[in-house]
Amino acid sequence: MPAQVRIVDATVSGGTTQELLYEVDLGRMTLRKLIEIRSRNEVERPDAGGPEVFVGLAQPEGPEAGDSGYPLPVRREIDADARIKRAVKAFQRGAFLVLVDGRQVTKLDAPLEITYHSEVMFVKLLPVTGG
Repeated sequence: MPAQVRIVDATVSGGTTQELLYEVDLGRMTLRKLIEIRSRNEVERPDAGGPEVFVGLAQPEGPEAGDSGYPLPVRREIDADARIKRAVKAFQRGAFLVLVDGRQVTKLDAPLEITYHSEVMFVKLLPVTGG
């Protein structure tokens, strides 16, 4: 059964950079699947006429970070699968950590219990770029 889950981007100092609601299925899910859902949603936003500045988990290839994100001066198709792979690699090398309902998730494929009240927090530790 689908429900909206709150996704929060946070800084190490405890600040929040953005909050979003994503529709996900309730029940068991892995962090890998949550990263995939988030990455696909991020790709769909700019492709659907979203902001000209990208704010998301994995930096798009090319642009350098500005004050409020990564400028996207020219609309272009973004490869969702490549974005997912970059985000997964970034998690594996410690560029960000993830807390689900206040508990840190350390394994991509460990089962997580997602409820109506779940909150997923992504805390960026390093710039999340390709490779």
